[in-house]
This record gives sequence, C-alpha cells and structure tokens, in this order.
Amino acid sequence: MVIHRQPAQGGGPSTNLLNRHPSGVSGRDFLTEGRLMPLPSILQDHTIKRLIQGAAVGAVVTMIVGFNWGGWSLESTAEKRADEASRSAVVAVLAPICVDKFQHAADAADNLVELKKVSSYMQGSFVEKGGWATSPGTDKANSAVAQACATMLGNLK
Repeated sequence: MVIHRQPAQGGGPSTNLLNRHPSGVSGRDFLTEGRLMPLPSILQDHTIKRLIQGAAVGAVVTMIVGFNWGGWSLESTAEKRADEASRSAVVAVLAPICVDKFQHAADAADNLVELKKVSSYMQGSFVEKGGWATSPGTDKANSAVAQACATMLGNLK
C-alpha cells in the first residue's frame, strides 16, 4: 500500500510518504547540498576505506595527546628516569655521610678553609682527593657525591 499526498494547489507532483529519508531529505545527496565548495573526494566515499582512515587518524591523535600530555612514556624513557632517580637518591644519602667524614677529620677547619679557596667547579675534585667521598668497601670516590658534599660544605658557616 502506497500513500500519496495530493498538493493543495493542483497540478504538482505527488510525494511518496513511505519512500522518504528519515531526516526529510528525499533523493538528494544531503552531504553536499547547499555547499559552496564540493567536499574533498576523501570525504565523499561511504566505504570501509573511510572507516580505516578515521581509525588511523584517531590512533595517531590519541598517541600524540597521550605521550605529550597524558603522562605516557616508552620503556626506555622510564628506565632512564628510574636510573636518574636512583642515582640522585644515592647521592642524597651519601653526601651527608661525606660531610660528616670531612667534619670529623683531624684537620677539618684547615681543610674547610682550603676548600673555600678552591674555585667552585674544582671543589668536588678537592673532596675526591681528600678521600671523604669514598664509600666504605670501594677504592674510588663517587664524583657526584663529592660535588654534592662540596656544595653542602660550602653552605656551612
């Protein structure tokens, strides 16, 4: 059964009410109608190609946002950060021990005067040569610990 509506003023074409698009647009391409410029060909297809392109663009945008602002990181970056954090933690623990060894040395006052005479970039090597930055059980001084120790000693009054 087909229902036809007759126009109010005679002579016009009848409209098939059952053969209409749900939005009310009938028989015309509603994506390009009324546009000044035609849509690019990539946006005119209604195929699996568009779905795949949209998924790829969405994945790329998600990765950009995730790595830049979402806090995501690669395994290698996480390992570097963990290594740096562990090294700084070791320095933070060993530097006060170095300062204590320096202060309890026999000629601590004279060594402190000598340390303050040395330029700031050479103070770490001064502490290394004095042996105060050498951890128990090792032969070699840790240069990062020596530099942190020298900085702490320089801040003493």
